[in-house]
Amino acid sequence: MALVVGGPDYEFIDSRIVGESRALELLQTVGKRISISAESSGPINRMGSIELLTVAHVFNQTFIFDIRKLGKAFLKRSALKDLLESHRHIKFTFDCRGLADCLWAVYDIRLSNAMDIVIMDHMVQHFNHYWGSKVPRRQLESTANTNVITPTTQTYRLNDISQCLKLYGGSLRQDIVKNVSLKVDNETEVMDYWSRRPLDNDQLVETAAYGQAVFCLHDAITYVFRETNKSNEVATLNEYLKESSNIFLDIFRKKTERSYDRYEINGYLPQGVVCVKDSESPRTTDKPGSVQCVGCQSLFVRRIFSKNAMRKSKPMCCVCKTVKFEEDNKINKK
Repeated sequence: MALVVGGPDYEFIDSRIVGESRALELLQTVGKRISISAESSGPINRMGSIELLTVAHVFNQTFIFDIRKLGKAFLKRSALKDLLESHRHIKFTFDCRGLADCLWAVYDIRLSNAMDIVIMDHMVQHFNHYWGSKVPRRQLESTANTNVITPTTQTYRLNDISQCLKLYGGSLRQDIVKNVSLKVDNETEVMDYWSRRPLDNDQLVETAAYGQAVFCLHDAITYVFRETNKSNEVATLNEYLKESSNIFLDIFRKKTERSYDRYEINGYLPQGVVCVKDSESPRTTDKPGSVQCVGCQSLFVRRIFSKNAMRKSKPMCCVCKTVKFEEDNKINKK
């Protein structure tokens, strides 16, 4: 039976009949925007599974699908699969790498047409750096992560959801911001927070708030960007955000094997994700001339590696060099 909890803000769905009906409703909203988020008892990746899938359609219209009860077959065969793979629907996500990896490996669903908020936040903060705009950048709060200078190049840390809410949450309902913070704290402290049943009202409120926050953050960040840049640059931002998000989707998903180590999972923006005007991404597919980074195992074009690194057969992308630099420093301090 479908259970509506907490008024019009969200609907908790644990019935296949109702679930298919709601999924079809969402699928028929061609051209509309949705946000996608998921909950799991552990890290969301190809080795795990999804407990809850939250889809926020418009503000105050959020559907929470209990995938654990509905079953793996429901997600693989329902209209939800068509929705997640649809190129006609824009899907806002927050760090979609793990979710895309899990959906593809476990449920045979290829998530597409995503616009990732964590990438959008980074692009807005460093818009001038990438596209050479002469318009002054907004001076964001000091909580924003700044670039880290290493002996080799410049790398960037990505903001998490809590940091993004500190930066842009002023225009969001404060109960949403509060409940997202509670969600982050609770799932950190309780290992089986999302696998236990029955789910209580607080858990549903928290996951609905997260879905709504991801949905609303796009508009909040766009507003901040429009305030301090030319209005026609918003289209440029969204154009490159879409291209960059599609690269981000494949970071984990396209790997035959994953290592789950610090080179693969860290807080840095992977090299070559953000598409820069008139510049080809250094990331590439398995083709002649492709070189694999010995750290993250991703493939890059030959030109980003030094002759010395190639001669020693130890090519490393700039992010993996940063990670190694940090680890070497920790060892030296000990």
